[in-house]
Formats: sequence, C-alpha cells, structure tokens
Amino acid sequence: MSHEIRTPLNGVLGLTELALRTATSAEQRRFLETAHDSGQTLLRLINDVLDLSRIEAGHVELQAAPFRSGGTARRCHAQPDFDDAAARGPVDGLRLAW
Repeated sequence: MSHEIRTPLNGVLGLTELALRTATSAEQRRFLETAHDSGQTLLRLINDVLDLSRIEAGHVELQAAPFRSGGTARRCHAQPDFDDAAARGPVDGLRLAW
C-alpha cells in the first residue's frame, strides 16, 4: 500500500519543484512553495502512519544499540520549549539531565 500512496505524491512534489525553478512572479512562487511544503508535510504524515501500521502489525523488530546522546541533548536544549519540558519534570520515567 505504501508504494501506491507515496508514488503519486512524489510526482506532485517533483513537479512543484520544477515549477518553482520557472516561477516568474512572487505570487506564483508563494503558491508553489505552499503546495510543495504541504506535500512534504503530507508525505511525512503518510510515512508516520505507515510506520505505525507496521509496528501495530508486529512487522518491526526493535534492536538495542549503543548511541551517544550528548549531541542530541545539546540540540534539544537549543530548542525554546526544551526548558519548559524539563521544568515540568519526569514523564513516564524519563529524567532530563545534562
């Protein structure tokens, strides 16, 4: 099912990218950028829904793997809402510390 959904949307995204290269007016550019951004958002949503359906169907196997969290924590801390989330305290056993 994922192929049938994503292929036409990728065609639309590709054509809006081509049209953006030739857009002559600011208004055309604005319309095309809005269409392209909306299409990208829809594609991310479709991918998330398809991922969720694979998880619910038991077709995803999680593997434990080591990773370095320092860079991720620094990038999160740079986000404006991060301090607000940290101030609210732990959620589901997750503790924010750096």
